[in-house]
Amino acid sequence: MVNSASSGSMLPLQLIFQGKTTAVVPNHVEAREAIKKGWDLTNSENHWSNQTTMKRFVEKVLDPWRVKKCKELGLDSSKQKMVWLIDCWKVHTSEEFRNWLKENHPLVHYLYVVANCTSKLQPADVVLQRPFKHGFRKQFEKWQSELVASQLGEGVRPKDVELQVGIKKLRELLIGWLLLSWGELCEKVEMIQKGWALCRLGSIHIPCFQDAAMGQCLQKGLLAELENPGDEPEVTEDELESGAFKSAGIEEIPLVASVQDVMSVCLEEEHTLEVFRSLSRQDDELMAELEELENLADLDDVR
Repeated sequence: MVNSASSGSMLPLQLIFQGKTTAVVPNHVEAREAIKKGWDLTNSENHWSNQTTMKRFVEKVLDPWRVKKCKELGLDSSKQKMVWLIDCWKVHTSEEFRNWLKENHPLVHYLYVVANCTSKLQPADVVLQRPFKHGFRKQFEKWQSELVASQLGEGVRPKDVELQVGIKKLRELLIGWLLLSWGELCEKVEMIQKGWALCRLGSIHIPCFQDAAMGQCLQKGLLAELENPGDEPEVTEDELESGAFKSAGIEEIPLVASVQDVMSVCLEEEHTLEVFRSLSRQDDELMAELEELENLADLDDVR
């Protein structure tokens, strides 16, 4: 499984080998190196993903990566949520997997790519698979050509050249090739970011986009808990761009540093009007600080 983050970084791989027991999983030097890098090496009877391998992926790759990123960014991993974009593979959409994820990893929020749209909307298909497979194929062809050249150099006639392409031999070489191809992808941060942008996901890091999305989230989600939601005025485009809007019974919401807190609340399963009001209410000191920042430089540059 090839995965990336919208920041352009690659996640460790999960490799599923075909076999009924773990005896088919390599345990040589390259395999141990891959595990040190966070990879998960496992097996299934037909090498397809199933309930067991998907749960392993979350436990061995996805959540450890989330915790690692939280540490790098100075965030509390016991509270910080993440959004996981996945396709509509039957295992992903199964009630068993969704219930397991909710019970064991409530901080992981999944979002499905529309069925039959992965070639347009899933970054793995749009930007990762082709260069990853190309890098892997390049390593195989290099090994193959060196093997042929070696035999020809020893005087073997071309028609007698032998290539060891059995699964046992290739399995020994596979992880080394994949490590090299994956390593090359890890260095192509800008390319991966562009891939996310092609999926219409590149703007999620732009502050003005986050502000507008937060405003819509608050309007459609939290404000729905007002006693008379039908009386709520629509949020205008100008109000969204300015990061502030008014609604019945709600104080004006200025664009301030509490955006992350508000967006975090938006992800909670149970919202309360009291929480919304506490996040919306800004005291004189905070507003004074905002005005000072605006005087120092353009607000977008500050953010």
